[in-house]
Amino acid sequence: MAGVVVWAFSNDRKLWSPYDPKVSQEIENAYIKGNQKLNLGTISQALARYEIDFVAFTQTQLKSGKCRKIVRRIHPLGSALYQGVVWEFEGDNPSQWLTYDLDTIECIEDHLIKNLLVLDLSRTQALPYIIDLKQMNQTRKDTGNIRKIRRRIINQAYPLDTLNLSVNTQQTGLSASYNQTPLVTHAQAHTLSQPQQAAAHHQTATSYLHTPMTVTVNGGLPHSAMHCSVNPLQGFTQVSAAQVHHFTTNLSNLSALNGYSQLQPSASYTPPTESLPRSHKIQIDSSLRSKAKSGLEVLGKYMLKVDRDLDKHDCSICCDQLSQPSSYGDGHPDAGAAVKLTKCGHQFHKLCLLEMYNSTHKDDSLQCPSCKTIYGEKTGICPPGYMQWNILQGLPLAGYEDYDTICVSYHISAGKQGPEHPNPGQPYSVRGFPRQGFLPDNDKGRKVLKLLIEAFRRRLMFTIGTSHTTGEANTVTWNEIHHKTEPHGNQLGHGYPDPKYLDNVLLELAAHGVTEETSTS
Repeated sequence: MAGVVVWAFSNDRKLWSPYDPKVSQEIENAYIKGNQKLNLGTISQALARYEIDFVAFTQTQLKSGKCRKIVRRIHPLGSALYQGVVWEFEGDNPSQWLTYDLDTIECIEDHLIKNLLVLDLSRTQALPYIIDLKQMNQTRKDTGNIRKIRRRIINQAYPLDTLNLSVNTQQTGLSASYNQTPLVTHAQAHTLSQPQQAAAHHQTATSYLHTPMTVTVNGGLPHSAMHCSVNPLQGFTQVSAAQVHHFTTNLSNLSALNGYSQLQPSASYTPPTESLPRSHKIQIDSSLRSKAKSGLEVLGKYMLKVDRDLDKHDCSICCDQLSQPSSYGDGHPDAGAAVKLTKCGHQFHKLCLLEMYNSTHKDDSLQCPSCKTIYGEKTGICPPGYMQWNILQGLPLAGYEDYDTICVSYHISAGKQGPEHPNPGQPYSVRGFPRQGFLPDNDKGRKVLKLLIEAFRRRLMFTIGTSHTTGEANTVTWNEIHHKTEPHGNQLGHGYPDPKYLDNVLLELAAHGVTEETSTS
């Protein structure tokens, strides 16, 4: 038997509030197409401030950056939402009606079918309300406040679950639309309280109303990211990669389903021997920001005075000859002083090198402007936030079919720029967070993961500047450490297969001074 797809978001009570059928249909269409994101403004201009992220499984309010989890839930034949039934309670205004969450809708409808006219939601849904289906009202237990409730038949169907490959809609006789029936009010409640009539309307509704198949991703974050509960009566007997699409999956929850098998490694498979990082969550906050240091204090560790054998080449900072005074120090006693860096030996005017250092965020490091050799430990200006990683079992990346997938996610919120940022005191924005990247769970992928963690700890992963894609200023952007953000397909050029990616990102990390030799991860 098939079911209908109901997309929902986590409300302030951490319960699943359903999108209306039209919105659910458009979200489902975008999901089936494999889109990574969907701005709800394509459905209604009133929803333009909300964006759906199918990788992280979140809804983001673009102005505030507030994220909510979303869920794609299958409601089976006989359930309230399959029949087009929703339950609502009266808002603060008499003309305002608010929809209950998914589980409460099914719970109330189940009690109506069984002719159980009083329902204590504190026992079933942990909500402080008593539902009276005879009086058609809701009473708050601690205050005694009473609101009207109603049972409504929606005028548009939720979309059918077309991803379930075992469904044969011709055999089940499913219809794409619901019959129009009147709104149920207090005056009409007695006509629907008879179990025979309600049961006839629901056809085959049984006690499994509370166990629809649920596929949910906890924000794309660690632990078993997809939780699947399947009632055996519903006939969901086969799950394939096409069904799970780009969701993170915990195969242990699916092992009992017939027709589904875990990855079968090929003969060339080599199990990874590289260890994984111990910590799944890496936090950086304002207390980790580098303290400003004197330029002479830092440079004194990495430079030597040059009295003779001056380089014949110009100073690469001011482009003047080293034998001539620095243009940054007219009248300064050290205007003509030249120095060389201890490792690479490149020579510069002392005042030019000092000016270059002072124009940065003044950490304890220096990078040669000629050869990019890094002195000390380079740190960046990434704002406070955290990074998480998780293993996605059974979801291989193209080109790495024998291996599971490592998912990394970055979480940064909007805030105010500090003294190390380009415009101290001004706000900075965040777009597209949480951001994610994907790596194969092989030895090299694990090495890259450790170095990404090290780069994040050093605040090198993101910076504040102008976005290359949107032109927006004072926003958080990637800092030249590229990620593969498409776990399936390569529509935007940020996916797999790409056999050179791991080597390329290792070079990018090394350019920031992050290598196996310098890493503490």
